[in-house]
Amino acid sequence: MYDKVNFWVDRSDMAGGFSAIPNLLTRAKEQTDRDTGEIRVFGCLDGLKVSIYYGGVSIKGSLSKFFYPDTVYPLDRHTTKQAIVKLSDALQCDMTKANVTGLEFGTVLLLSHPVSEYLGYLGTMPYPFKRYHFEPGTLYYRTGSKEQPVTYAFYDKILEAK
Repeated sequence: MYDKVNFWVDRSDMAGGFSAIPNLLTRAKEQTDRDTGEIRVFGCLDGLKVSIYYGGVSIKGSLSKFFYPDTVYPLDRHTTKQAIVKLSDALQCDMTKANVTGLEFGTVLLLSHPVSEYLGYLGTMPYPFKRYHFEPGTLYYRTGSKEQPVTYAFYDKILEAK
């Protein structure tokens, strides 16, 4: 299953709806680039992070959480289409014209013991992955690549949903 997705919609693909988007966001903040004078707006739309630039709009977050109450429910082709229609309605633009610039895949493993007991048994991964332990109960393996980074994350999905 996949969870988080990054979309980019060019301003030219949004017809007249581009200027209305800042009014649709919660916790919207405006930022002005001192060098160029470009005004950018950052805010949220039902848990998704929306960033509005002169050239277009970036939407990042969990499509599953946007469509369902939390990320425990997986999306299939049918529900993904419904989620994109819901997002199109919410942003008042055609999200089928958006480019997908990032996508996170995942799976749920049913375990007999708490997740923290398993994390200690996960050792190192082959190069180019490095092990990171940023917070208790979560383990990451990342590549150092700036071009196309790859990350594996192990965490307690039920705890996250709570």
